[in-house]
Amino acid sequence: MRSRVRRPAAPVDVTPELGGLGDFLADPAKVGRVEGERGRTMADIETATRAAEARAKSGDWDGADARTILGLYAWCHRSVYGITPVELEAVGEFRIAARAALRVLHEFFDDDAAACALFVRWSWKREKDRAAWAKGKGYDRNRMGWRLQFSGKQITDYRVAQTAKRS
Repeated sequence: MRSRVRRPAAPVDVTPELGGLGDFLADPAKVGRVEGERGRTMADIETATRAAEARAKSGDWDGADARTILGLYAWCHRSVYGITPVELEAVGEFRIAARAALRVLHEFFDDDAAACALFVRWSWKREKDRAAWAKGKGYDRNRMGWRLQFSGKQITDYRVAQTAKRS
């Protein structure tokens, strides 16, 4: 048996408050963006990035918090890849990433923001070299996300590199 599908007699306007679907698709300015959490999060990223950039240029990391360290990650990401990491624009992602940066700052660097900044700097110098090498060879590779930046694996790689440098 075939089931009978009813079709509406006239097209249904799914967005009457925007003046119709055609108007909605034609004019991106009419998209009803929800301000609030996303807007605040984007402001958090930009504020942290500006603070990190100022500290990186001055070399003064006294009193820097985990958000500033995360801002340093975002600033380095923008420097190497040309864009701010989009995953930090999500409502809760910035906060989760800041907690990961806080954990690294507390557990592995004993709240020494300058030492943690050196770790982030080392990570991005290595990433920049690896990205250039891969581009030269024509390889496509994954970028370094915040989860890798603030992971035990990256800390271990950093410690191995520091030990090798001392030897």
